Amino acid sequence: MRTAVDGQGGEIVRQGALNLPDLIIHADWSVRARKRCVARGRRHRGSYLVSGLDYVGDCGSFVREIEEEVKRTPRTLLGFDFPIGLPRLYATKAGISSFLELLPNLGSTNWPNFFNVAHTPGEVSFGRPFYPNQSRGVLRQDLVGALGLERFDDLRRRCEQARPGRRAACPLFWTLGGNQVGKGAIVGLRDVIIPLLRDLPGEAWIWPFDGTLNELLQRRGVIVAETYPAEVYSHLDIRLGPGGKRRQDGRRVASAAIQNWAARTETNIDELRKEIDDAFGSGASGEDRFDALIGLLGMINVVLGHRPAMGDLDDPSVVKFEGWILGQTEAC
Repeated sequence: MRTAVDGQGGEIVRQGALNLPDLIIHADWSVRARKRCVARGRRHRGSYLVSGLDYVGDCGSFVREIEEEVKRTPRTLLGFDFPIGLPRLYATKAGISSFLELLPNLGSTNWPNFFNVAHTPGEVSFGRPFYPNQSRGVLRQDLVGALGLERFDDLRRRCEQARPGRRAACPLFWTLGGNQVGKGAIVGLRDVIIPLLRDLPGEAWIWPFDGTLNELLQRRGVIVAETYPAEVYSHLDIRLGPGGKRRQDGRRVASAAIQNWAARTETNIDELRKEIDDAFGSGASGEDRFDALIGLLGMINVVLGHRPAMGDLDDPSVVKFEGWILGQTEAC
């Protein structure tokens, strides 16, 4: 078993061991622009000052905002609630050497159809793995078989597999379901992450592919990380009431835990206190605003050293192909 003091291994890093990011941004992502909500935290007196919630809207404008921020902010940590990485079995069968080498080429050169969602199983290939574009008459096994796999679980990365007390997450290439994970990832990878890497050479990094969190926080620029707000609930001792995060009453139960965590970590949430007390309102946007904030608090929790960035893993495929969810450990 390895131990570490960089937030990447099994030991929790104590506050001050990491170079704290000057700015942390978390985007609760969606294929629909009106649901892409963003929360921000700026470094403040050894912790963070959380600012108001707003919406990404146009991806091009958001990319330009981040690029401008990088010019004036030494270290930015940017979290997205969509898969960043590839299933190991798919990558191996497709002959992919690494996710980082592949990523800039997606949608161009030898991978022109990667982001074009297949309409039929016959259109699915290693170069066009997203399926289906409509829900009528489709089967999960159609996608599995077209990619030469055996089980639907083969489409899931290690961090997406079911664990005790956790359901398996929706895999990257399957585009159905209420959260539209696959199509949301297409928008995020194609319209945000690839442009950032192109426009900020030597100043844009993807964790954990480019290095440990501690290593990346030694550098100037923006670090992109994958998040999963539902993973964070247990990290912050959050419990939801009946109806869960989709209902105001369900979110209201979480308000005390949010404020207790903020007090313990000296995170300033004064600007959002009224909204937190109101459980983000009764409207449909309440769920998005709630998850944007929870994802941000989970990221702050990691950089302050109250949670490891990654579990005690020794799996080359994680940093070569699959990636990881910030703050997730296999034991939790």
